[in-house]
Amino acid sequence: MNETKRPESRRYGRLGVQLIGATLLVLSLGLVLTSVHTLRSEEQLLSEQLDARGKALAELGAVSCGELILGTDYPRINTIIRALPQRDPDVVYARAEKLDGTKIFEVFQKPGDASTGVETSRQYVAESFAIFETAPGEDPMEPIHVGRIHLGLSVQSLTELKAQRTRILALEAGVSFVVIGLVLSYLLRRKVAYPLELLDRHASALGRGDLETPLEASANNEIGRLAHTLDGMRENLRASYSEIRANNTELERLGVIKDKALEDLAKALRAANAANKAKDEFLATVSHELRTPMNGIIGMTHLLMQTPLDEEQRDAAETVRGSAEALLVIVNDVLDFSKLNAGKMDLVPTSLDTRALVGEVLKLFRHTAAQKGLALTQHVEPSVPARVMADPTRLRQILVNLVGNALKFTNEGSVDVQVGVQGHQTGRIELRFSVTDTGVGISDASRARIFQPFSQADGTITRNFGGTGLGLVIARRLAEMMNGSIGFESELGRGSVFWFTVVLDRAPNDGAAKIAGPASAEGTSALGADAPTTPGSAIGAPAFPGTPGASASKDAPLEPAPPLPATTAGAGVWTAAAHSKSPPGPGVRVLLVEDNPVNQKVAAKMLGKLGCNVDLAENGAVALQRYDSGRYALVLMDLSMPVMDGLEATRLIRQREARTGERVPIVALTANAMEGDRERCLGAGMDEYLTKPVRSEGLAEVIGRFAPDGAAQPPAP
Repeated sequence: MNETKRPESRRYGRLGVQLIGATLLVLSLGLVLTSVHTLRSEEQLLSEQLDARGKALAELGAVSCGELILGTDYPRINTIIRALPQRDPDVVYARAEKLDGTKIFEVFQKPGDASTGVETSRQYVAESFAIFETAPGEDPMEPIHVGRIHLGLSVQSLTELKAQRTRILALEAGVSFVVIGLVLSYLLRRKVAYPLELLDRHASALGRGDLETPLEASANNEIGRLAHTLDGMRENLRASYSEIRANNTELERLGVIKDKALEDLAKALRAANAANKAKDEFLATVSHELRTPMNGIIGMTHLLMQTPLDEEQRDAAETVRGSAEALLVIVNDVLDFSKLNAGKMDLVPTSLDTRALVGEVLKLFRHTAAQKGLALTQHVEPSVPARVMADPTRLRQILVNLVGNALKFTNEGSVDVQVGVQGHQTGRIELRFSVTDTGVGISDASRARIFQPFSQADGTITRNFGGTGLGLVIARRLAEMMNGSIGFESELGRGSVFWFTVVLDRAPNDGAAKIAGPASAEGTSALGADAPTTPGSAIGAPAFPGTPGASASKDAPLEPAPPLPATTAGAGVWTAAAHSKSPPGPGVRVLLVEDNPVNQKVAAKMLGKLGCNVDLAENGAVALQRYDSGRYALVLMDLSMPVMDGLEATRLIRQREARTGERVPIVALTANAMEGDRERCLGAGMDEYLTKPVRSEGLAEVIGRFAPDGAAQPPAP
């Protein structure tokens, strides 16, 4: 804690000490290196001087003893050798010897320590020559090598001198270090450390918010300029402080406004979420409430048309059914548009035959085209794969919308559907569908809003064509979900061409192409006014969806009406290309769980005409009692019912079956057609999901699939 409470100026004080210490360290290292170098130089010089002395003394003895050795004058040689230690006190020993190494005389400085002196001394050897003098005019004689002189010099004096010199240099270096260190310390303290302390104090003051104390700095160097800069910053900060306080005040005011806006936004978001939830609940309720009576209208009309009727009665019944189908299209369009806007619509790709799908769509509009005297044709290029992976319901929905619009806006001429390959991508194929008509065309003023929600080419109160204006919007969204696009080309009074593209995967085991309906070698078939009608065909002759007043052809026998192309119903909705199982046999025992009396009557009559034995239950609780008292081949379960709903009843049935090991197929038959309803039914244990309005074909397909043996189970005892 004490360390953290030291004044900030001490930090710069320590920095000054460190700077001074570093400088003195460098200085001391320099002095040490200089002294060492000087000692080495002087030692080398003294060593050279010692060697010179040793060599000179040895040479002197050799010259003096040369002729004496030759003349064997040993007493004089002894005298000369003895004189060498006396001449130089560093001489440890001296020895004269002959050429063959015979010792003549040897003397030591300290006779008692001869061996030690020899070992610790430097030894020098000089060769002795005898030189003869010659008379003038005679040839000089060569010197005769007669012996050698050995001399040893002590190094003690050299060592003592070196030690003495070291002490002197150390003293000099110490004095120099102290003097120079004091001078440098004073200069660094005055020129560096003290200005840094001033900067530190003022910087600390600025950090504490003191903007009034000026910064004093008189040095005209980097530190002085830094001090002036820091003082300028202080002035700028002081000038900006008032502005900052004003801005803070304004920011606080804006913060209050922002918090209020965020609070209002949160309230609006909660309200929007509540409204969105209410909208979904409202749509679900409206869908359920509309489909329930529509199930009665369409079902009863269908049953009515299977009774003997005169022409006027049949036309009226067909008009009622067409109007109901048109209303169902509107309901489905609104629900689809809501799901697309909420991002809750998903594609379910399956393997499908493109040619069969196009043929199926054209068969739906066969009688509409015949009534208006229009030629309805198709052309599928041979390069189109036999099978692709796509969502058949959504692909059919786009095509039905375009063909339906073409027929609606065309009074004479033809409507032609073409399918071709637009291009290829990595492992995928891009198909182009186009619908060409000879109708009224689209004006330039209407082009911009043709794909806008709730907009139509003719939006006046005197318009000739009905509709919600959602069909093309939904078609565009669906095409984009399939990585494609949609567009049109049109000329007022001369017809239009609407096209869309989709990018699809090839189906596994893509086989040869099969074209639905009568076709030419190029894949073209005609389904127009003169198209033959085959009695007993599995595909009936519906009125054009959404076109009241359409009736069956007078020349064609009445056939079961095919379902309207589904837009909202999930899997399990019957289509012409659905399962091709045989109709159920008589005696199939079915439990119909339905609370609405009209829907009970419609479904019971349809099932009765299919040869089924029907037991009714008005809610889930009664259904459990019926299930316990009888064995059924199939259970048709409504969802929204009093006392106990269909989901809870299904769960309880499945729990009982888990104990008995038996399992009865349960199929949802409901007006709940919103996103997630099918998943909820399957999650509760149901086997299939059908939406109202129910059709005989859908019931026949489900019974044929889940009760294929056609035999009723006997009642339980």
